[in-house]
Amino acid sequence: MSSSLAIFSGLGPLEFAALVILGIMLYGKNLPAVARTLGRTIGEFRKQMKSVEEQVRREAFQEELRQARDEEDRKEREEIERLEKRRALQPPSAPVKPMEPAGAPPAPAAPPPPVAAGGSPPAPAAVEPPAAGPAGPPSPLP
Repeated sequence: MSSSLAIFSGLGPLEFAALVILGIMLYGKNLPAVARTLGRTIGEFRKQMKSVEEQVRREAFQEELRQARDEEDRKEREEIERLEKRRALQPPSAPVKPMEPAGAPPAPAAPPPPVAAGGSPPAPAAVEPPAAGPAGPPSPLP
């Protein structure tokens, strides 16, 4: 049964006929205009109800989004605080060495110093500081 006739579902044929006769007696020639106005009013009421329902749904959705964002922000703050506490409890470490890019071959290690015939490595050569010369950039080494 359609929703527009749902209000008449509890009425029997005699009750319905009585309502039609009563309407004719009260409104007479104006009954079609009254029915038209009543139909428009009911249609407008339904349209407004749908609008209100949609607005309530929209606001509920916005509230859910806000709560989800707040929860994510709270979790992020907690994680940051946890990491900062963990960092504060660790002893200071040596300077961090930059990481090699992924897939790059490891840097070659420095070759070991040559061993002299006596079994000990040779002493490092002494480097002399450059002589003081005219002002300007130092000259390249020969």
